[in-house]
Amino acid sequence: MRKTQYNALLFLFILALTNGCKDPFSFNTNASSGQLTVDGGITNLPGPYRLKLGRTQGTARAPGGVTGATIIATDDQGLQEAYHEVAEGTYELPGTTIHGAPGRTYFIDIVLPSGAHYQSVPDKLPGALAKDSAWFKLNTVNLVSSEGIPISRPVIDIFFNAKLPTASAYLRWNVDEVYRFYPTCFPNPFNSCPEPCYITQAVSLSKIVLASTKDLAGNQLSNVHLQQREPDNTFLSMHYFNVNQYSLSEAAHTYWKHVQQLTEHTGSIFDTPVANLKGNVFNVNDPKEVVYGYFEAAGSKTIHVGVARGYLPFELPDPCRFKPGFGTAYPSTCLNCLSIENSTHVQPAWFN
Repeated sequence: MRKTQYNALLFLFILALTNGCKDPFSFNTNASSGQLTVDGGITNLPGPYRLKLGRTQGTARAPGGVTGATIIATDDQGLQEAYHEVAEGTYELPGTTIHGAPGRTYFIDIVLPSGAHYQSVPDKLPGALAKDSAWFKLNTVNLVSSEGIPISRPVIDIFFNAKLPTASAYLRWNVDEVYRFYPTCFPNPFNSCPEPCYITQAVSLSKIVLASTKDLAGNQLSNVHLQQREPDNTFLSMHYFNVNQYSLSEAAHTYWKHVQQLTEHTGSIFDTPVANLKGNVFNVNDPKEVVYGYFEAAGSKTIHVGVARGYLPFELPDPCRFKPGFGTAYPSTCLNCLSIENSTHVQPAWFN
């Protein structure tokens, strides 16, 4: 029993969930390896839709990618579309045939190279979303160094308000960030500089914010603290926090409540029954096999909260600034910003 719970906790704490993606949880454990992990979903936003397929590796490491799988998405009208593998263990659904629409139901069918066959329980995409707003605030946190010296550090806090719909709704919020990164511009006869990159990454997945019309007295959420971020050189240029709202089925919301309980639990991890960790993916030929993750159909909307450099009244290190006589001894990311994970030269349409 304890071994199974360790496995589940390992996956839940390192899962970088869909739509937003992310910064993995970390959790130290000696769990056994080999459990299949499924991380993906479909939203009402245009595709492509990503899905990650992996297997636990027995320690606090991200699941190893499972390659060569055949994955088909199906909706309640019988339409089907295949995922294509774009990286080790990462698959994309183009969204030309299958795309999220409120009231429609979706599931996936997975066949591994070994012949093992998995499916997800169909999930219905809700239509109700909250009216929300979000903003950032500069604050200072007081800490004590390892030498016992009091120190203070600036932080950026993200907050939101939300007015829940009158119809039944089950909601989740998270944050990711997108920033512009300028490589080192070396003097040259053409007076040209390399293109900037745009990098997407998670702030943190350790805090899960959930709400529902079923559990909330009234329909208003006010000044909800969503995330905290210490500013660094990624704020040298324009930096956005994307506050993502998801409208979930009741089953998906229940799953996330169990994940939330685990991430916030202060007692023994064995106080949580293992049944609470179950997602909606199963082995067609062996229903007793433990499979981690949840394939969800979710309504989605995003608020982009921009932080310009001028809002931060303090110095930030710039490792890529050109230094005469410094040669080429710069961080590799300053010479090729595409070497940064999840980077691209393509500027998002909403990025100003």
